Amino acid sequence: MKNKLILGTVQFGMDYGINNNSGKPPRQEVFNILKLASESSITTLDTADHYGNASALIGEFHKTFPSKFLINTKFKVGQDADIRSQLTHSINEVNTKGINVYFYHSFQDLIQYPKIKYELTKLKEASIINQIGVSIYSNQELETASEMPEIDVIQIPFNLLDNISQRGKSIKKAKDNGKLIQARSLFLQGLFFKPPADFPNRLSALSKYVIKLTSITEESGLTMENICLAYALSQSDIDQVIIGVDNVDQLRKNIKYSNTFLDNGIKQEIDAIKVVETELLYPTNWK
Repeated sequence: MKNKLILGTVQFGMDYGINNNSGKPPRQEVFNILKLASESSITTLDTADHYGNASALIGEFHKTFPSKFLINTKFKVGQDADIRSQLTHSINEVNTKGINVYFYHSFQDLIQYPKIKYELTKLKEASIINQIGVSIYSNQELETASEMPEIDVIQIPFNLLDNISQRGKSIKKAKDNGKLIQARSLFLQGLFFKPPADFPNRLSALSKYVIKLTSITEESGLTMENICLAYALSQSDIDQVIIGVDNVDQLRKNIKYSNTFLDNGIKQEIDAIKVVETELLYPTNWK
């Protein structure tokens, strides 16, 4: 199901992830990742101007490689925000003719600055952007955004803990309203790969759930990374899945794992995990 994969690029421009000990990949490694993604029929990249120099690296790659990716990116808002200028800057930086999905960075931006959606609609009508999206966190945000006709795409956190037991009903409502759903945070910023004994105190409450997940992976014979990806890709109401990698080998593994069939029994065990400390599922609360 690699045709559902979107390659996230935050790692290209920032030291990202709680389990990241190597920092940003070198420029040539970024190019090698993008080349493999293109050759593997991954057609879309997820980026943002505030992801360090990630967009600039994409633009450099596009200048030297014959085929170009579809670009999903995010914009900033404020009283003096110039959306059209931001869009022009983003298009020039990634070296494409337009943007595939132009995202509100947060649901609060969508609510606080309602007039922007009219400008975005004009940009969409002019075919400078293909779709309008919003990145959300809570189910309430997801359900409210799903009622907004201007919004085409909703990007949600979704993973082995922020799972169907947490999100299922809200995702179904959004799909019934014709929204395209993208899943991000599959690996919870790498927390699933960190030994529970090494969790910082503020995240210790999640250790019992990760220990349960580790037991599931051991019983299945699959790796944690494999199950993280296969679980998200197996959801029929999730249209696209965003993955982030630090090197070519990780991308190669993820492409391989994207073809994994996940047994219904394993999915049911994951669905049965219901995190009570839901505020810890959002990395923005980890600080």
